[in-house]
Amino acid sequence: MSAVKRSLLPLLALGVLALLVWRSAFLIDDAYISFRYARNWADLGVPTYHPLDQPPVEGYSNFLWVLLLRLAYGVGLPLEPTSQALGILFGAATLLLLQRFLTRALELPSLPSALATLSLAAFPPFAVWCTGGLETSLLGLLCLWSYAATVRRSGPSSEATSGADLRAGLWGGLLALALALTRVEGLGWALVSALAAAITLDPGHRRRRLLAYCLPLGTGFAVFLLWRHAVYGEWLANTVYAKAGLTVNRLLHGAKTTASFFLLFPSALAAFVLGALALSRGGEQREIRQRRAAFALALGWSAFVAYDWLVGGDWMPFFRFLAPGAPWMAALLALGLARLRPVVATTTALALAAISLLPLFDLHPVPRSLREALEFREFKQIGFQSEWGRLQRSVQNLEKVFLPLGRALRQVATPEDSLTFGAIGAVGWESNMRLLDYNGLVDREVAHRKGTTTGRSAGHDKAVPRAWFLPRHPTMFHALLVATGETRDTPAVRAAVRRQGAARIEERVFSNPEEEPLRALTQIDIHPLRPEPGIAPGTWLVILHAR
Repeated sequence: MSAVKRSLLPLLALGVLALLVWRSAFLIDDAYISFRYARNWADLGVPTYHPLDQPPVEGYSNFLWVLLLRLAYGVGLPLEPTSQALGILFGAATLLLLQRFLTRALELPSLPSALATLSLAAFPPFAVWCTGGLETSLLGLLCLWSYAATVRRSGPSSEATSGADLRAGLWGGLLALALALTRVEGLGWALVSALAAAITLDPGHRRRRLLAYCLPLGTGFAVFLLWRHAVYGEWLANTVYAKAGLTVNRLLHGAKTTASFFLLFPSALAAFVLGALALSRGGEQREIRQRRAAFALALGWSAFVAYDWLVGGDWMPFFRFLAPGAPWMAALLALGLARLRPVVATTTALALAAISLLPLFDLHPVPRSLREALEFREFKQIGFQSEWGRLQRSVQNLEKVFLPLGRALRQVATPEDSLTFGAIGAVGWESNMRLLDYNGLVDREVAHRKGTTTGRSAGHDKAVPRAWFLPRHPTMFHALLVATGETRDTPAVRAAVRRQGAARIEERVFSNPEEEPLRALTQIDIHPLRPEPGIAPGTWLVILHAR
């Protein structure tokens, strides 16, 4: 393949990624939790959700991401577009890194390397989570980069090899430290990367590089733990307590999630099948290294699948916990494609990519009845949703519900007010009021409680009813918007708003028998709102208020 064609291949992959990002770009409500922590960190000097909490609660799962957003906010950058721009940048960097790793470190031909890179660019979970406002694409980049940096090839002489091993190990370890700080389970991914490197490296390089790898990782993470304990008084993030726990319900969620993922995206399963081709014996040094890399990459991709299963999956669209493992999947795919004839490899890769693209256009290779049987989110009031339907609903919830509701509360609430709520992202960001989080992300007492609630989506199975907060005397127990289109404030309009609000509160709150204690202790208040973005003229705020 000519040098010109080789230089165009990464551009083709970047172009495909750009098209899919344009198709699917969105923000998820949970991103606004990170935004609020970043803003408070910049304004108050402490990463906290509630400024008055002493000690504060670590209700985020992505320290390095919050730090990056805090730096962006500190120089005046708006966090919503900045978070998306960073995610896209990290996704594009992952494509370029994958192409370089396959051709240089693994010495694969240009064609299978390009096909695998193109497959990654066209893989919907990878493309979708280049936006979203969360750390997903950064995690994927660092997972692959820490491994690739550690196993890069070195020179032939012993002196050069020793120095190269030290540099490769230290650089890989620094990247692994960043990886460990990106997510609460990041240290586990850094260890997976180290194990994969140990499998891939020649025995003559393995010991020196891994020792050098562990030095910055171990030292830096120990410093971080001391900082965390000094700030939050805990060795683990509060989100770990809120979401951790191995239950039958969670394992069932996870099994359904994994099965749904493989049915929707056959390239994810085909990577294991094709990667097995790279395990065939070969006597050349390059083939031996590729065989070891195939074992390592299969281990890494399996680790992501196992993690998603054990934590019960996720309610967000397009399999957020599996998206960071997609570069490992693509690299494993490349090793298998390299063992096929060029025509067969090209046909196979393009067919897998085309089938895997279908869910991004709400088309599916399997019937709806089978997908419904594997429903894992358990949103009973919504019912079954496709991945594209879940993404669209997330966009609608953010733009039509949570952001406007937060702005409405900002108009009405006083500094003494507090609200029990579950979706604490955009509502908390816009209102800046105290939210009593019944999912427990920013509440120690909820997160540390024993037992789980069945019938809740993964990550929300420690949730408590609103009435659980009665001893804390919140002023508001629920809030919603009613749009009448009528700008006049008349008794008839007020009566209609009250009736509609009461009906929705009855369905949303009091359909749960555990909320019955609130009935005698609350009243419904209504407030006309000033128009602003997302709040049309004639919109009212309805509050289930403490008497």
